Amino acid sequence: MRPVRIDPGHRFRLLLAALALLLTAYPLIQTEGITRVSFHAFFQLVLLVGLFSIRRARGWFTVGALLVAPPIVDFWGELCLPDLALWRSAAVQAASHVLTAAYLALLIVFVLRDLFSSREVTTDRLYGALSAYMLTARVFGSLYTARELVAPGSFSIAEGLGGVATGGEQTPLHSQGTLYYFSFISLTTVGFGDVAPSSATAQMLVMWESIVGQAFLTILVARLVGLHVAAGTGTGAMDEADPS
Repeated sequence: MRPVRIDPGHRFRLLLAALALLLTAYPLIQTEGITRVSFHAFFQLVLLVGLFSIRRARGWFTVGALLVAPPIVDFWGELCLPDLALWRSAAVQAASHVLTAAYLALLIVFVLRDLFSSREVTTDRLYGALSAYMLTARVFGSLYTARELVAPGSFSIAEGLGGVATGGEQTPLHSQGTLYYFSFISLTTVGFGDVAPSSATAQMLVMWESIVGQAFLTILVARLVGLHVAAGTGTGAMDEADPS
């Protein structure tokens, strides 16, 4: 049987599909037990698909592998050895989230570098642009979670939000999913008011995400329009195959 080959021109659409699956599975993070583990397993899939997307660029792949290895080990270590004190350390968990944020930021830079260095818009590059936008929310979500782990109370979360009953304690474990939700809301500058930064550091991170979210869309749209105009036609600029 011949091995299945994945077209390198489909690298970003696979990443977008994994991110869409993760976003759709978000309700699972508000549960406990195996269903909650399933959500985190989907996130590990996103990390691995991201690594697959940059596999042809050796330097990027090496740096990405070094950044993503500790969070993956942390996930499986906590799953297989939950009683080990190392996995219950807030500092270790926070470091894992910071490395995750750094890895996802690396993927974003890679995608944008590919887009801004190209002279044509392919459908896969459009998938990459959308993936980079969604990854931005994941980057800040990881940073929010790391901040909450090292300084509990950095974010004010409304009672009953995040799977915690009214009057119950919102621990960093429960707030993790809520902070990812808050990150997506902040990126789009919607703001429902159910989550708010309570510390100066948290407020600084939220301000940066709001700026990045708006700048991302403005610059990206300008770039895509520029490529479209340069191509001369509305259909000729979009190809299914990625020439690179």
